[in-house]
Amino acid sequence: MDAAVVDRWAITIILSKQDQTALVLRTGVEIGRSPIMLDDHDEQVHVLTLTQGADGEDHWIYAGVPGREAEAGTEPSAAVVGRLRSPPAFHALVQAALRMGDTILVTPALIGTGSTGQSLTIMDGFSEPSPGSDQN
Repeated sequence: MDAAVVDRWAITIILSKQDQTALVLRTGVEIGRSPIMLDDHDEQVHVLTLTQGADGEDHWIYAGVPGREAEAGTEPSAAVVGRLRSPPAFHALVQAALRMGDTILVTPALIGTGSTGQSLTIMDGFSEPSPGSDQN
């Protein structure tokens, strides 16, 4: 992971079951990537967020996503957590950077290294309105 980018902003970790890769993003910038082993055959998407439990300890809980609402607010079992393995050094760096509100997305999709197409800007707060647009 790039230590220069590791700061107080939220982290998103994408775990790809298909290519067995973990991708770590901070504010949309890749700060880490590692091979992983994720041993399960669940083809569903899951989202977890890091929160503080009533016991004052950090806990990962499932976020409610469409089709998975029933798991919202529950913690993954030890068996589920045990299915994920990553290199110890990578794991230690990620653990050290985690903060409340960080998110894990578990997906059966590829994340790969390539592009799926043309670069696209979704929102740019520094652009002027296009000529002829109704925006002021």
